[in-house]
Amino acid sequence: MSAMTLEAPASAPVMRTTTVASRFTMLLRREFWEHRGGFLWAPIWAAGVMFLLTAIGFGAALWHTSGKFNGTVHIGVPLKSLIQKIGPEDMQKATLAYDAFMASYWSMLQIVMFFVLFFYLIGALYDDRKDRSVLFWKSLPVSNQMTVLSKVVTAAFVVPLISWAVGAILLFAVLAMVTVTAWASDLDAAQVVWGPAEPLTFIAEAFVMVPLNVLWSLPAIGWLLFASAFARSKPFLWAVALPVALGAIISTFDVFEAMKIPDSWYWTHVAARILFGIVPVSWAFSESVRDVVGNWKGDGTPQLFDWHVFSSLLASPEAWIGAVAGVGLIAGAIWFRRKREQAD
Repeated sequence: MSAMTLEAPASAPVMRTTTVASRFTMLLRREFWEHRGGFLWAPIWAAGVMFLLTAIGFGAALWHTSGKFNGTVHIGVPLKSLIQKIGPEDMQKATLAYDAFMASYWSMLQIVMFFVLFFYLIGALYDDRKDRSVLFWKSLPVSNQMTVLSKVVTAAFVVPLISWAVGAILLFAVLAMVTVTAWASDLDAAQVVWGPAEPLTFIAEAFVMVPLNVLWSLPAIGWLLFASAFARSKPFLWAVALPVALGAIISTFDVFEAMKIPDSWYWTHVAARILFGIVPVSWAFSESVRDVVGNWKGDGTPQLFDWHVFSSLLASPEAWIGAVAGVGLIAGAIWFRRKREQAD
């Protein structure tokens, strides 16, 4: 009897913790299933279109100018003949070309992700008030804090990781296509493709960028959720027009002139941060990172993927002040979520 009495208090917290975890998981699943068209299918369709266009381009390259396939890629001269004239040192520089090649595909997916996240966050706390489904969700044993935080985690981690996975598959698919093209041209794919190309390194570096993007994007996530929770109607106008109008007033009347602060400070550190902070790697344009990166290294390779860059961002007051502001805006979104149940 005494043993049972001792075990009960220990097991109760575990059960409560499990319940909270399961509720939060349910909310994450809800976000995914309600928005899987944007979260999952938008990057998949974008990747599919890019792959198809690349296949058409490579297919056209495999045809001779006479219109007959002869197994040799022509770019004015046969590609094999051109490769044979390139020395080992020049082949090493092909790594830069492959990095740019992969970055171009990756960037297109990030643009898609930006638009998906932007409109998702603007409607995240407004749409369920507009259709009155908020009354149903508030009747469930789920707090407003948990509901809002599930949307924060979805925007900060779930969507970027889905985009990252789709991007990784796309890069390997495109490089496989390049490999087939090399074989069709009687080239050694290990030498001209998988030697200079470093897809695993590129993908790993993109994965490391996810938490850095989260830190930088908190003000944007917080502001868009705040506007979504605050607005009684037209949350897009509140989210975009308000900071733009404030910037126009500051620029017109030189509000910061007495403090000797240029008007561009507001546009760079406030407006751009809360509207475009969810763009992946937008932190690369911050002053602290630019001071470390410069534009390029002396040998022509970008410095963006470097621990000195990461540490400069993590040590930047700009990053942490913005993160604190983002947390404050998320708290404001939770408060309005509790107070407002209807939209006009």
